[in-house]
Amino acid sequence: MSLPREPLAVGITGGTGSGKTALARAIATRLGTWRVALIHQDRYYRDQSHLSPAERARANLDEPAAFDLELLAAHVAAIRRGEAIEMPTYSFERHCREAGTTRVTPASLALVEGLLLFRSPTLAGLFDLRVFVDAPADIRLARRLVRDVAERGRDAEGVVAQYLGSVRAMHARYVEPQRRHADLVVSNAGELEEAARVVERALRTRLGLGEATAPAAARAGS
Repeated sequence: MSLPREPLAVGITGGTGSGKTALARAIATRLGTWRVALIHQDRYYRDQSHLSPAERARANLDEPAAFDLELLAAHVAAIRRGEAIEMPTYSFERHCREAGTTRVTPASLALVEGLLLFRSPTLAGLFDLRVFVDAPADIRLARRLVRDVAERGRDAEGVVAQYLGSVRAMHARYVEPQRRHADLVVSNAGELEEAARVVERALRTRLGLGEATAPAAARAGS
């Protein structure tokens, strides 16, 4: 697949546990000849260090106000101008921003994945392709449960309580309505590679590029 003449950005949004991060990585693998920057919206949670630990634990992390969407939009715009950014670091154990950042260098394509990318017209307008990832609620909950216990220091009871208490309602209020702003809706209920192939094809069509053979690793489903 030919390289674009100028940096592009693809926004990948969808519900918790829909597989946004995994899809972004699979797309990056398929675009093996491109320089791809991965930007994660959950790095842009607002700092809560001014709150007590108990207040932080009760905070609603599934609503637009929880994110610094202005900073995220500024960073996506910078990548599109060919500039490097310093992506924040966020601790899910302490619910606070950390001092260190991750440097993201200029790339041919920015793959931006996150829960609420299309809620902000400014941010949504920066994407050349807007993708909504769909998956059944039970699969999404199962994936979130595994992730939060394994990677974010949560216990299973707390994950389920949070899902029933706020996550499910926030999905209906804020996440699901983003579907209508997407250029493409892909299913990630099973075979991830097929969803990545669909996004790659849509991106190639939008750029007016011909068909290209995916890297061997991608064809093998790695």
